[in-house]
Amino acid sequence: DSWYVRRAAAEALGCIGPAAAEHADKLLSAALNDADDDVRSAAATAFAAQGPVAAKHVRDIAKLTTDNEKKRGVRCAAALALGSLGQASQPHLECLQDLLRQGDPKLRRAAAQAYGRLPKGVVGAQDVEMLETMSRRDAMDDVRAAAKASLAAL
Repeated sequence: DSWYVRRAAAEALGCIGPAAAEHADKLLSAALNDADDDVRSAAATAFAAQGPVAAKHVRDIAKLTTDNEKKRGVRCAAALALGSLGQASQPHLECLQDLLRQGDPKLRRAAAQAYGRLPKGVVGAQDVEMLETMSRRDAMDDVRAAAKASLAAL
């Protein structure tokens, strides 16, 4: 049982998408807590591919966006997954807000992109205000572009 096999299994389940949800639940849930960061990232991405059917895992995915998770790639994948989980992500928008405030531009970009995946009714005025500020003032072009694209999607 190697990290490579666990990651490949998570990636394969992600490729199948929502049709795999019923069978993927236990494997991907365990993979979110795997010791290997590539496996955790692949699990978050696979849940994102499943969309709202994976909503019962939103709390575990949100935890991967926090400072407790040391790997940037995992945090970015988790942020993007939150954006794909629809209404279930609303109680966890603070996680995306925290990422928007990070010094790392990749974390800011992932959070900004995640907002663009959320349904319009999920995103609050404070979130929109943060994205508007970011779209004008962020030091990085790609972060500003991600914020603008998300605002356009909202």
